[in-house]
Amino acid sequence: IVDLPDDPGLLIAGLSGSFRSTLRRKRRAAERNGWTTEIRTDAAALDVAFEVAAESWAHREGTGIGSTPENHRFYSALARRAAERGWLRVALLRDGDGVATAFELNLVRGRDAVNLKLGYRESAGEGSPGLVLRAAVIEALIAERAGTFDLLGTDEPYKLHWTDRTVEHARLRAYPPTLRGRIRHGYRH
Repeated sequence: IVDLPDDPGLLIAGLSGSFRSTLRRKRRAAERNGWTTEIRTDAAALDVAFEVAAESWAHREGTGIGSTPENHRFYSALARRAAERGWLRVALLRDGDGVATAFELNLVRGRDAVNLKLGYRESAGEGSPGLVLRAAVIEALIAERAGTFDLLGTDEPYKLHWTDRTVEHARLRAYPPTLRGRIRHGYRH
């Protein structure tokens, strides 16, 4: 969990020196290359995220937002409902030609923000699009007066650059009492 101060400068100042340097360098390069970010609150923005996700490693592994029909339906329905409630934030990073190269799917309710999914086109990986977009997302959340940003998942190094605070989450999987549900349960366990 990233505790978000009132001023993005305070967060940046608390990061390690080498990460601050990398962040400055990557953001300057993105700016020189004409990369831009946008944060959208409409469910239609998820269509752009689906396009980006289709060219990511997560899609190949079947964990991306649109990698299976079930995932596509789930995230589409979630985005629609979250947009209706004002919680949806789809962050997009576009290259100099206006093509979306990275996305983050986030929910914001009150002062709490949660990152559900993120991804980038593997062809854009060299410019660290995820890092550039994450920095813009954090700045936008601070401007929106969010107090925390839960990065969810495991404590991976790219997340621990932003915070040393971790929390444990429980995962609950439910399977329908059908033959297909039992097969999926057996496969997973």
